[in-house]
Amino acid sequence: MRTDTLILGGGLAGLSAAYHSDREYRILERESRVGGLCRTNWYDGFGFDLSIHILFTKQPELARLICDELLAGRYHDHTRSSWVYSHGRYTGYPFQSSLYGLPVDVATDCLLGLIEAHRTPPTETPANFAEWARATFGDGIAKHFFLPYNERVWATPPEQMDYRWIADRVAIPDLATTVRGALEPPTIRWGPNSSFWYPEEGGIEALPRGLMAGLDPERVELETEVASIEPSRRTVTTTAGATIEYDDLISSLPLPVLVRMVADAPERVREAAAQLRWNTVYTVMIGVRREAISDHHWVYFHEDQFTFHRISFPMNFSPTLAPPGCSSIMAEISHSAHRDMSGRDLVAETIAGLQLAGVLREKDEIVFARVAPIAPAYVIYTLDHESAVGTILEWLQELEIHTVGRFGEWQYFNMDQAIGSGRDAVRALEDGRVIGLVAAEELEVTATLTSG
Repeated sequence: MRTDTLILGGGLAGLSAAYHSDREYRILERESRVGGLCRTNWYDGFGFDLSIHILFTKQPELARLICDELLAGRYHDHTRSSWVYSHGRYTGYPFQSSLYGLPVDVATDCLLGLIEAHRTPPTETPANFAEWARATFGDGIAKHFFLPYNERVWATPPEQMDYRWIADRVAIPDLATTVRGALEPPTIRWGPNSSFWYPEEGGIEALPRGLMAGLDPERVELETEVASIEPSRRTVTTTAGATIEYDDLISSLPLPVLVRMVADAPERVREAAAQLRWNTVYTVMIGVRREAISDHHWVYFHEDQFTFHRISFPMNFSPTLAPPGCSSIMAEISHSAHRDMSGRDLVAETIAGLQLAGVLREKDEIVFARVAPIAPAYVIYTLDHESAVGTILEWLQELEIHTVGRFGEWQYFNMDQAIGSGRDAVRALEDGRVIGLVAAEELEVTATLTSG
């Protein structure tokens, strides 16, 4: 077999590359359906995405593509309702500009810390994420929310993480805004996802289905796993023994996996791949026989009495995600070597936490409960992340293997960025340009406080 453009992985980036291609393409996807992490699973009439997925973008072209083409105008336009549960009460989001309602001593500590941070800015560049958080928000906000929450969501000590990836992605209100947010309920919704879109039907999987509708299904090979890549011969071999020749190769596979597939990778590249870190997220999905259990979209939790770091209510994204008279809850729990969640009864711990927060009542009837792992879920920006990823991508570029998407570029991409990554890659190839340079110039940062 032979094709002009061979695409490894049928997630959003890979599908987008094929969708925007004017040449012959072929997609190899290991799973039984496309979408990658952008999928929706159904159980007893309840629909659950793989973690929270919402749609927003700053790029007009991508907005038209998502809303008009892929979803064909069938989407809900939401105003975000997101909160932080802290000290037994719900406060606004983001925490740093929504101190109203917190205990007086906590709010005071946060304000004084921020004032001190403004008064005495650091004289040296922060060495890690923890130092950056304290220098930016002060010791109070860092202690009472920012650092404990981020350690839970990334399952990594903030002292072992870089901060440059998030410095331009976090709402940093001025001092006056923070003071006002401590004196009265917040009136401003921060962040690019203050409003967002969500498909009317089918859950978030409506998005990859929209991309698939523009592709030739005969060119998308499901349940096909790659075994090896020989760049010198421009061939890919599958685990079933098939060999495919290509002119151009685009991969959205996780970088550590991709490096193992390429024969004779140099030691420096193998060492760089071994440095890459990621976490696993367990999603606990619960169906409750009580309607309108909450009017929130999602809530952040940073305190140790809760196993989960975030809960969401899928039925508030689209009413089609829960049967009539029922509500749905999804809790997210991060796991890594630093925060081992294996062997625990995550359903029981989640239900106990939801009761503690007043979301569930003891008499509520749980009609469905299940745990599903996502691995890898988030790439971790360790202190050596930039150098390790740079070493790998430079080598892959020499081999003319072009990488796209969250795990192909090993970056924290939202869905619009993943779609844009695949689009830009195929356009660059067809124009004879260097892919990496185009992606770096055109992609816009659209993430929010912690996990998009």
